[in-house]
Amino acid sequence: MRKRFREGGCPIGAVIVDRVTREIVGKGHNTLVQENYPYNHRETAAIREAGHIDFSRCVLVTTLSPCDICARLIIMRQFPHPIVGDVTNAKGNEQLLRDHGIQADVPDYAVGIALYQHENPDLEREDWLGLGAHQSQ
Repeated sequence: MRKRFREGGCPIGAVIVDRVTREIVGKGHNTLVQENYPYNHRETAAIREAGHIDFSRCVLVTTLSPCDICARLIIMRQFPHPIVGDVTNAKGNEQLLRDHGIQADVPDYAVGIALYQHENPDLEREDWLGLGAHQSQ
């Protein structure tokens, strides 16, 4: 999340940890602003960095509830127990995960919640919903 502040993007990120070796095998953050790429979310970036591995033996830790597409990616790659840091500022796909046998753990992550409630809510809305989200206000 600190990297995002340096780059000017959304303050959300993810890491993937191998449960056996306890090593970080992938990490990522949203880069809508930095790369002018409207769909490089933290989960997709972390999974891309991890590469071709068995994600069922990994834990995905993400700072914010996953969007619709990222939730489907979590299901498709068979992460058994993701950890979601914030369902206060954005939520909605925890039930979808449960419907597919995935129990997301949602700890009380006050620091992450506070960071997300930051200076640019329009940027966050755009990251989730596209530029049209600005017009629907």
